[in-house]
Amino acid sequence: MNLCVKDVVVVSINYRLGPFGFFTTGDDVCRGNMGLWDQTLALHWIHDNIESFGGDPKNVTVFGQSAGGASADLLAISPHSRDLFHRVIPMAGCGECEFAMRTSKSQAKLCREFARFIGWTGDDDDSIGLMRFMETQPASRIEVGINPKKGFHSSQSGNLLFVPNFDGEFFPKSMDELRCESPRKQIMVGTTQHEGLFFVALGGFPRTAEGIKRFCRRIVRECDYGSDTENVQREIYDFYLKDVNPKDKRRVAERFVQLLSDYAINVGVMRYVQKMAQCGNEVYFYCFEYYNPDGFGIFRFLFPFKGATHCSEVRYILGKGVFSKFRPNKSDLKMLDMMTNFFTNFAKHGNPNGGQLLSNDKLLWEPYDVTKPYRHLLIRLPAPVMADDYQRQRVQFWERIILKNRDKGTTLIIQSFNIFLSFSI
Repeated sequence: MNLCVKDVVVVSINYRLGPFGFFTTGDDVCRGNMGLWDQTLALHWIHDNIESFGGDPKNVTVFGQSAGGASADLLAISPHSRDLFHRVIPMAGCGECEFAMRTSKSQAKLCREFARFIGWTGDDDDSIGLMRFMETQPASRIEVGINPKKGFHSSQSGNLLFVPNFDGEFFPKSMDELRCESPRKQIMVGTTQHEGLFFVALGGFPRTAEGIKRFCRRIVRECDYGSDTENVQREIYDFYLKDVNPKDKRRVAERFVQLLSDYAINVGVMRYVQKMAQCGNEVYFYCFEYYNPDGFGIFRFLFPFKGATHCSEVRYILGKGVFSKFRPNKSDLKMLDMMTNFFTNFAKHGNPNGGQLLSNDKLLWEPYDVTKPYRHLLIRLPAPVMADDYQRQRVQFWERIILKNRDKGTTLIIQSFNIFLSFSI
């Protein structure tokens, strides 16, 4: 059972990643964002051809997870792509998340550093020479996977090296301007309960109180807090760990997962929800809580505890496992049916509750209300339920911390993963 058996046409696409998709010189020689242009071309193809496959070009929904969620969001606001579809589902990622974008200047500097690492010796202002050099390199030398090439260190923060940038072309205005001038869309968006658990399991992140102190310093290392930097670092650490015994490894791990979840994804998604609702879009907001403790494969040995984490929801939409082969039990099948109903109802009707609702019908999933900013659908078994408090204290803490940053948009710390970007009609 998956999306395809519920009266929708599903299209998945490929697009360029790494340097092939997001290398830039920061000027007209190579503005970058080729991966986003690839996705836009795919949307044009869908618009022109999907009717031949039984689809409706006037009813297209774009959805993606993690970096794919960020792509879905960015496509929804760029003037080059936003008129090619009608609804959007960013899952566990959006353009407001810290990993999603860099400034053109910052991304170009990283790209030049990468080129020097693989052998370029030209001048920094020789963009034409730089591109000629890159064009002569074999793909195996240029490609970058999830982890940076061994030995390469950039002066720009962030483990995810090649990301979209504010190029002045695909994004001709500021994000906030583009959000509010874009055609209104119906939006279904959310996170999992413990997004950061997956990243901790992958390694490279601290599991001790002292290691988390170092991580807090890393978070703010390139932000312009001026003389307040040390106080901000201490604020972040104290907020999550002041009341925890440093010797209690389980509690320390739980709090660090909260910190990682909030900084990487939760706060950005919450900001996205509020901004899109304020711009007049109809938003359905969720938090995915369900998990099968036997569904993590080898990752079960790496998690400090088990819970719904980054990618957990994917198996209940696509019917395929991410952590391990999907062998669903009865509860899994119930969740699979629930999630695919939500997704296909939304794709077909713009409402995850389904179509043709009567005025006196009680909605299972209420649209987002800016007067109740933390209300969301908690997706769990035996049944989903509307809840009022989406990480309220944690989100408010980060909103205050972000406001202190006088040079917004410079920090990119958390690594993300392109899982998929697919389109349902």
